[in-house]
Amino acid sequence: MRIAVLLLLAGISPALYAQTPGYPGLPPTEQVIAALQATPEVAAARAGLDLGSAQDAMLRRGDYEFQVTTALNQRRVADPAHRYNEWAVGIERPLRLPDKARLDTALGKQAVVVAEERYGDAMHEAGRVLLARWFAWERARQQVARLAEQSAALEEIRAAVAKRVRAGDASALELTQAQAALATVAAATARARSDEALRRTELAQHYPGISLAQAESLSEPPPVTGGMPAWRALMFSHNHELALARAESEQARLALRRSEADRVPDPSVGVHYGSERGGEERIVGLSVSLPLPGAVRGYRVDRALAENRMASERERAVQVRLETQARINFENAQGSYATWQAAQQAADSLRAQARKLARAQALGEAGLADVLLARRQYLEAALSADQARSDAWEAHYRLMLDAHQLWPFHVDGE
Repeated sequence: MRIAVLLLLAGISPALYAQTPGYPGLPPTEQVIAALQATPEVAAARAGLDLGSAQDAMLRRGDYEFQVTTALNQRRVADPAHRYNEWAVGIERPLRLPDKARLDTALGKQAVVVAEERYGDAMHEAGRVLLARWFAWERARQQVARLAEQSAALEEIRAAVAKRVRAGDASALELTQAQAALATVAAATARARSDEALRRTELAQHYPGISLAQAESLSEPPPVTGGMPAWRALMFSHNHELALARAESEQARLALRRSEADRVPDPSVGVHYGSERGGEERIVGLSVSLPLPGAVRGYRVDRALAENRMASERERAVQVRLETQARINFENAQGSYATWQAAQQAADSLRAQARKLARAQALGEAGLADVLLARRQYLEAALSADQARSDAWEAHYRLMLDAHQLWPFHVDGE
């Protein structure tokens, strides 16, 4: 509900950015989530959830264990004929001071929070990598398709020129020019197909659960709606990387307080029972022991203080970097969309010009060189527009991803 309100205030349609089963040009969401969870980085972070729970249980329980003590003695008195066997048995346990127990409980809870945020951040980073790899393959696919279109158009031109040569209306030189243009595109197509195969293999190896056979072509990218302040609010509403830095900073502060509390040692309390003078005397007693603190406790506080300062500086660095990244993502999404519009307009104009010249050449009103030049210029413009369209979609989805409006990255039960 909070996200929907922010979207409405930003002028962004919640329906457009709702958690839907899929997004144009991307694989199904369920395949994406399963593939990301199977990556080694995310699997390691998920194992960290169990680690956080184990640390929580361990800190709540504490390492204060019972200890059993025994002793055997032989008493000798002045009369050498009298010797007494004596023994004693006892049990003791350190007592955790109340303030330390509260801090250990807080540290345990914080360990779980850190593990959860680390998992969310791992999913987010894995999502960024997947987007980059997916659109690298998408660009390669578009290039192959565009070159196939160009090859088909040049084949039509070559066939028409060959027919005119047979009829005596065109020279053999023109046929050679058409064949050379076709061969050039064929070589470029071979390179593009090789690149597309490499990109496909990379995706298949890293994300075997994602189906590549049903990948859809990209439509026109949507414009970015809403202003920078609103998108920033979405990005920072629950940024896993920033939340992780803050959680680690809080963990370091708690660890510092725990080290300071440990300057006061924990007492050990025990009871013991013994037999003396061969059983003539029975002893029951209570013991209390207190360690004498040494310099190492102060060094531990110094270490915790340094770790606390490091964590605070890391949090500040993440905050600054994310502020910059948020603005870059927003401006990149806007700029990529404007670039695509201009590139597509240029490609459409050159396509119309190439078709007009092709018709004129078929009627003998234009030279073959002009037609081939127009086709080459259109190909370059079309490839540029395809690249710009992929860039616009990728920038748009990256903006949505960082604003937590793309895929659900959360811990079970969050």
